[in-house]
Amino acid sequence: MYFWYVFLSYAICFVLLLILILHSYLKLKKNK
Repeated sequence: MYFWYVFLSYAICFVLLLILILHSYLKLKKNK
């Protein structure tokens, strides 16, 4: 059970990071 909590927290962090990178990438693309 504990493993699932760790996996979920890591997955959420990864997804948030991915969204952040994607957002900044789109912002840079729009500025060009």
